[in-house]
Amino acid sequence: MADDTSLPDYWIAIQQVPRPFRVVDFPRPDPATGKPIAQMAVWVLTQEEQMLSAAAAEQFARRLMKEVPKSDDARRGYDDLYNNAAAIEILFRACRRKDELDKPFFPAPELIRRTLTIDEVSVLMTHYLTAQAEMGPIVAHLSQEEMDALIKRLAEGGSRFPLDLLSSEALKTLAFSMACRLHSFSTVTSSVGLPPDEVTSNESSPSPDR
Repeated sequence: MADDTSLPDYWIAIQQVPRPFRVVDFPRPDPATGKPIAQMAVWVLTQEEQMLSAAAAEQFARRLMKEVPKSDDARRGYDDLYNNAAAIEILFRACRRKDELDKPFFPAPELIRRTLTIDEVSVLMTHYLTAQAEMGPIVAHLSQEEMDALIKRLAEGGSRFPLDLLSSEALKTLAFSMACRLHSFSTVTSSVGLPPDEVTSNESSPSPDR
């Protein structure tokens, strides 16, 4: 690992920015009060944490299945097992104690598998994906004002780099908006005079007096 004294100032600044998080309810009510048993913080994983989650899920799935199936039909069961194990590993690293972010909310991944229901894991994964969409640099939704500003920026800057920050859904929204504008512009332009086909037709048709 590099010594902090040898790192450039901008990289030190990057490392010092606190990781953003959201506080959410644990999706199980207290039987006595009907209120959530606890609250937790959810933050987005680093690339290393994501890789550790994938490696742990692979190890768990291989241990349970003994070996990876070769045929596509048999592999579907392994893939389901791996995906569920990966969700557990992600939640173990992403869910934190809201007042002690350096500590995981869950004591261990195996306790998540043993204690939580399928629906509870699903809700928590939805919380994680929402946090990832809201707090990450990828733009998932665009307002009309944001689309106007982005179109102007693209036209003036002559660069596609701003598009790298958009999700696939945001790109579709932007493309649809630009298509609507282009169609509207072409309709207004053609209505200024006669359409080309109509002009040609009038010039080539003989006069009734001839």
